[in-house]
Amino acid sequence: MGLKGVIKKIIAFLLPEESKRDDNREYSLSLCNENKVVEINHITNNIYNLNIDVTKLKQEEKEKLIEIYPEIRQNNGLILEQNKFNIFKEQREKNRNVPLLKFFKGKIKEEDYQALRMSVYIQRKFSNGEDIKPYLNDLYKKYGQRGYNINNLNGRGYFESFIKLNYTLLQSQERENEFLNFFDKFIMEQPITYFVNQMKSQEVMNEELLSKINKCKRYGIRKLSIHGMGKINKEKIDEFIKIIEDRSDIKIVSRIEIGVAVSLILEIALDT
Repeated sequence: MGLKGVIKKIIAFLLPEESKRDDNREYSLSLCNENKVVEINHITNNIYNLNIDVTKLKQEEKEKLIEIYPEIRQNNGLILEQNKFNIFKEQREKNRNVPLLKFFKGKIKEEDYQALRMSVYIQRKFSNGEDIKPYLNDLYKKYGQRGYNINNLNGRGYFESFIKLNYTLLQSQERENEFLNFFDKFIMEQPITYFVNQMKSQEVMNEELLSKINKCKRYGIRKLSIHGMGKINKEKIDEFIKIIEDRSDIKIVSRIEIGVAVSLILEIALDT
């Protein structure tokens, strides 16, 4: 469905009376303009702008809006603030095929960039079936937990998708100066991911995951991805599943095993 069809559906949902008008109006769409919940402004000739302040929508309205307009799922299921659809789409398409290292050169701190370079090298070695433990040890010695987190996130595609996407979004709004703050928090707090570490006990892992789930609820994050590598970590994930499988506020929506890698995606019901 094109943007025009999307807008017509949104109007029919949020402004049913307006949708009954039989005319040839053309609309553009803006989200979160800090205006009325929804309003239509005449721009010029037959062009109108539909403004929606998503912060004022009820939860069920947000969910319906996400259903109608899947682009706003790009932020882990959260509605993107101030998303100028056409500008954002243009920037995203422009950057889609830019190689990872070239894209992030100059956008992140030099030390983080070097850790990412090392991670790209490690992932290449891993893809060739080589033992990467010596390289991981070197990475940790050089760049500590931050470098280790960068490698984990890169190995699971978060740089290519989620992090790159957020820069593109901020770029489309001329807010690139906010990216480093987002990047720092995402690398160190990893709000939508958890990487199982075989050096941590089952009890510690369970405690950290339950705490992360509670944090997701507080910050309105609906999905949490859990990643593990190897037999020991797979068993830990299986044990954690036993703890949450009867909880009504947590739903396992996906479990993927590729070789020695395991990924679990949880859907979290937010507190009302």
